[in-house]
Amino acid sequence: MKLLYLLVHLTTGLLYFAKTKKIKEEYKQLQKEWKIRKYYLAEVYWDIQYRKKENGVFIEYPIVHHKFSEDRMVVIKTDEDLKKWESRLHCVKTEIKECCYDKDRQISIVIISIQKWIRHQIRSHLSSIWYPIVGDALYWKKKDPKKWDLQLFSVGLQTVN
Repeated sequence: MKLLYLLVHLTTGLLYFAKTKKIKEEYKQLQKEWKIRKYYLAEVYWDIQYRKKENGVFIEYPIVHHKFSEDRMVVIKTDEDLKKWESRLHCVKTEIKECCYDKDRQISIVIISIQKWIRHQIRSHLSSIWYPIVGDALYWKKKDPKKWDLQLFSVGLQTVN
């Protein structure tokens, strides 16, 4: 068995393997061609449902590595941002597929899909549109006793729409 993916962070996730070396190579090729899609479940602050269109919410801001903080990414929204950060751009898209809102807790539970993944992509994208992951102290400074909650729950082939 060959390891395909290991999520090593403060979050939970999937650990999955390929049965043979050939299957691992085929998977890696699909991954290189951006044909693999990952699905995450997260809790975010506030009601994101009103932003949701018929096909979901798409966040397509490029992101770059923070100049001074290795554990952070920065979302690029303007040309001034780009000049300020002068770093290699990662053009990625985060898609919110489904969501439901818990009015009592003021939290939305969302299903997120990404195709091309970069470290902290989901966390930085969500906070950039003012819907940070609950308890994420790195991308949202609100004190919250709960640890942040982002869980990889499914991996599959990209389907053509």
